[in-house]
Amino acid sequence: RRAIEIANSNGLLRGIVHAAGVLHDGMLRQLTWSDMFKVLGPKVLGAQHLHQLTMGLSLDFFVLYSSAASLIGSAGQASHVSANAYLDSLAHHRRCLGLPAQTINWGPWSEVGSAASEKTRSHLELHGIGIINPDAGLAALDRIMQCPDLTQVGVVPVDWSQMARHVPASDRLLVDLLPKSQDVERASTKKLTEGEWRKQLRDLPSGAREAALVSMLQHELGRVL
Repeated sequence: RRAIEIANSNGLLRGIVHAAGVLHDGMLRQLTWSDMFKVLGPKVLGAQHLHQLTMGLSLDFFVLYSSAASLIGSAGQASHVSANAYLDSLAHHRRCLGLPAQTINWGPWSEVGSAASEKTRSHLELHGIGIINPDAGLAALDRIMQCPDLTQVGVVPVDWSQMARHVPASDRLLVDLLPKSQDVERASTKKLTEGEWRKQLRDLPSGAREAALVSMLQHELGRVL
């Protein structure tokens, strides 16, 4: 609060970029409120305080770093999804109040951030999610901030054909975005043969096979049930 007051008194505060975030993954049934608050606190309370403390200021921008997880979901990251969904809602709320606001649903970045590890990258690529190069990410940020009328923007490199293999029919957002060409076959509606399972697993690097097998089993069970 004091830093904002000082910056404002000197006419230095022209905008806000809220980029804080903490991860604490876990299955929903295993999470305690303490676990969830570790993730919710920096995102939710941080954004809320910035919103309330600057409501009376004439800002040029108010940018919230959200995540693609609140757009397309992310298994095992209920706290992360919830925290970023709050940021998305806050941006729209500020717009209704006539205040500047943009929320950016970032996909994973290479070199920096929580998704920079090779294991995480392999798992994401299996589901069709690509990695954002820092230079490309900064270029996207520049373009977004030059379009202040855009309230919510997703920045996610996607291999739609690969993603189509893992999207359940109940996910209306992604189903509507997926290509409608006949050469794209979705695993949720197609029964894989034993040979196809083996081939898909064999073509993957060894470190990505366990996650792929779990995903295949989940979708096959979902198709049957």
